[in-house]
Amino acid sequence: MDYFSSPQFLQHRQRLAEQVDALPVAESVPGWSYRALTVGNAEYLGFTHTSDILLLVSSDEKSLIDTRDGSILARRPVEEGDIDESSLTCRGFDVLEGHRVQVAGLAGGGLPTGTPRGESVEMAWPSWPAGHLVFNPPWQRYLVPQHSQGCTIVLRGFIRQFGFSWSGNTLVALDEDLHIWTRNTED
Repeated sequence: MDYFSSPQFLQHRQRLAEQVDALPVAESVPGWSYRALTVGNAEYLGFTHTSDILLLVSSDEKSLIDTRDGSILARRPVEEGDIDESSLTCRGFDVLEGHRVQVAGLAGGGLPTGTPRGESVEMAWPSWPAGHLVFNPPWQRYLVPQHSQGCTIVLRGFIRQFGFSWSGNTLVALDEDLHIWTRNTED
């Protein structure tokens, strides 16, 4: 018997879709600010372990973005050797000169999906291929009904990369736009 055609699997899948559909949808969550930037041909994004400055790499240019206000700090053409596909890192420049920045991109990689404060983000796929980016408050999980209080869908769409900065004070996601959430400093 094919489990994926079984009544048990279909019931389980329906239950999970209903859990996701019951989540609130909001642009942001309490304690965080949100902004979206239009970016073209973005392929990679990443942070150093010591900064919340975002490195965004497109097919022909790399940019440094101040995540607090969305301003572009510096731009430079992509050069041969900037991206290392085996280690999924990119050569930094300007204020990140001398750093190899870990990136998430079309070839894989990853950013942290949790913060030191216990928050996390994860994807839900009830409408595959479109996904829902779910923000989970500290020690909550949208898939566990008894522990899903405050879990919120913050973005829906064709999300390619997402994750936190290493400090946990910035969350980014990339679809056709760059989405940035920053922790409010008074929190």
